[in-house]
Amino acid sequence: MEAKLSWYGDIMIVDLSGHLDFESVSNFRKKSDRHFTQNKVIFFLRDLSFVGSTGIKDFVSVLAELSEKNPFGLGVAEAKSEYQVLLEPYQGHTLVLFNSLDMAKRFFSLGHLEFEESNSKVEEVSESILKQNINKLA
Repeated sequence: MEAKLSWYGDIMIVDLSGHLDFESVSNFRKKSDRHFTQNKVIFFLRDLSFVGSTGIKDFVSVLAELSEKNPFGLGVAEAKSEYQVLLEPYQGHTLVLFNSLDMAKRFFSLGHLEFEESNSKVEEVSESILKQNINKLA
């Protein structure tokens, strides 16, 4: 497993790629408290794969533990379905799953309440446009 760190304003993006295995999870656990508990952090998992189930449950438990220790919580973006299934029970106040990295960035940039408010406005506009298009077809 390889980790590339970048910043989007005050948000740390941790782009994880390669293969997940027991050894890489062990190394990740050792370094994680030091690096991922003091900032807004998004784990970008689009290119992270695994062979069998080796290490995946341990990796998920590390993310869950980090989310509890981090005062901002954690974001996980573009996780494959295998990861999502294991992360869903932890999703809530401190760990949030996102379908896209852009959505995760927006969430941590705006803050929770402002994000929800802006998303509901987008949904209202989308619903209005959908109704207009349906009416045009009728």
